[in-house]
Amino acid sequence: MKQLALLFLILTISKSCSQSTEREQVLNSMVYSAMTRGSSYQCNIDKNNISIVVSGTSNQNKSRALQLEEWEELKEALNKITLAEIHNFEAPTEDSAFDGARIAKLLIESDGKFYESAAFDEGVPPEELKSLIDMILALAETVE
Repeated sequence: MKQLALLFLILTISKSCSQSTEREQVLNSMVYSAMTRGSSYQCNIDKNNISIVVSGTSNQNKSRALQLEEWEELKEALNKITLAEIHNFEAPTEDSAFDGARIAKLLIESDGKFYESAAFDEGVPPEELKSLIDMILALAETVE
């Protein structure tokens, strides 16, 4: 009986340890893009840099170093999302279908794998991605 209880305890502990490591996702980089005919916006972020590329009526290419605290905040926001499901998150609006908004997407590289969201209207991401995209866009505003 003691051996059975010990075995149960070991299995319980190992399962809880594996669940906690599954939840922490490795973030390598992320790319937020929005495009339409004639213009595009792209924000690239990795552990060291954030860069913005804008093309269309005004072409811009700018970047800056990313602070460790900013990277950690992005990782924390990412851990609230199930990456394998981001392609299933539904867009709340479809204005881009008739050129009412640019088509936006989020691409995340995590642990050597790429995860891409379904397309959504710029400024109106799926609810599950809203806080992460708001954080990305706020960081993008700080690039001069």
